[in-house]
Amino acid sequence: MVRWFRLGELLEQLEKNIKTWQIDIDRSEMQASRAKEIEAKDRNNPYETEILLEALQLYQDCNRLNNEPRFIEAINRIEEKLQSRQKFQELMAQGKKEVEGGFYKQALITFKQAKELFSITELEEQIVLCQVKGQEQDKYEAILTQANQIAIEGRFQAAISLFEPALAEFPRNDGEKFLSKLKKIVYAKDCFRMGVLAEEAQDFEVAVVKYQETLQILPELTECQMRSAIASLKNSNLDRVFSFLQEINNKQARYLRGLAYAKQRDWKQANREWKNIELNRVEEQRQIIKTLIERDRLSQIQEIESAVDRNNVEIAKKLSLEFIHKFGSDLTIEQNLEPVSKQL
Repeated sequence: MVRWFRLGELLEQLEKNIKTWQIDIDRSEMQASRAKEIEAKDRNNPYETEILLEALQLYQDCNRLNNEPRFIEAINRIEEKLQSRQKFQELMAQGKKEVEGGFYKQALITFKQAKELFSITELEEQIVLCQVKGQEQDKYEAILTQANQIAIEGRFQAAISLFEPALAEFPRNDGEKFLSKLKKIVYAKDCFRMGVLAEEAQDFEVAVVKYQETLQILPELTECQMRSAIASLKNSNLDRVFSFLQEINNKQARYLRGLAYAKQRDWKQANREWKNIELNRVEEQRQIIKTLIERDRLSQIQEIESAVDRNNVEIAKKLSLEFIHKFGSDLTIEQNLEPVSKQL
């Protein structure tokens, strides 16, 4: 009896499942029919995706209700169409960007790739445009290459004269940057030349202003700092010499710093700067400094002796300490310093 009861339950459940399954089949067929109608409305426009997305959603619903190969095939078909349209749109956007930048030959390659997916009027027009403009691009790029070579040779004004008309006929961002840089270089050269002329006329303040103006335009031109330091040295503005040479440590910079220290009568620091600089002029300066040091040394000794003779103890002590600081320890000075200190 129990077995018959259980069998009856199973049959009842089976009938329910069959009804549910039949309902799902009917619903899936209705959805499939609607999906086909919607898909048929698609005009194969690469910029339109709404219709295909709606049909795709319906086919996916059908597949969930009734997993059949035809629904999977429909889903794959629409997804491929959508991917093709997305790729086409990406290629068109890339090609248009290349056209805006003046790279028509590159854009032509991009548009031809897009044509393998779809052929529309807008695309054909872009291809024709790129074919015409590509010839202009060739001419422009040839002149750009030539102007760049002339600039490398240092003939900047000639490069400007050659390239400026080409850029006017074929405006492009890289050309505008190139021309702007050339003009900056020419202006910087004029500034530097005016600095040299001012320096020759001993107008050192104007010279420094022009050298620094040049540096603002061409920060990589460290020669401006060197010339500024030289002009400042000639003008005895020693603090500015050290400031201009602060970040530079080549032989010329060390030589100039040495001269500045020598002008300050800081002989030790001057010698430190000139250490290991194997230049004839440096050796000559060293010999001169040796003479100057000896003269300075004797002069300061005489000042100390004079202060002692006048019994000016405080000045004698001050001069003695300055002497030791400048020239190092000296037995005579130190011995003379002891009785002076006792008197204080």
